[in-house]
Amino acid sequence: MAIVLGAILVLLIVELDMLKNQGRKIEIIMANLQEFKDLLTRVDVATNNIAEDLKRLAAQVEAGGLSAKDEFEISEALKLAAEKLEAVAAVNPEPAPEPPVDPVEPG
Repeated sequence: MAIVLGAILVLLIVELDMLKNQGRKIEIIMANLQEFKDLLTRVDVATNNIAEDLKRLAAQVEAGGLSAKDEFEISEALKLAAEKLEAVAAVNPEPAPEPPVDPVEPG
């Protein structure tokens, strides 16, 4: 009987250890998920700021009658916006498309 109880105790300890490991994995996944959400928020804020800059510049161009100085400043601002967008693209490159998956034939 003591051997059986000892074996059950060992199995329970192993199961408890496995549960602890799963708990650690869940904590890591949740931390990674929060980091991902934080990064998405940063990208969203940055792209919204760039969009607002571009809208402002477009409104200035649409208003017409720009001086050479205004044209130069708008041109420089557009170049800066393009550089910002290129920096975002460099940090977040488009993933390679996934190859198509062949359906599994029932067999």
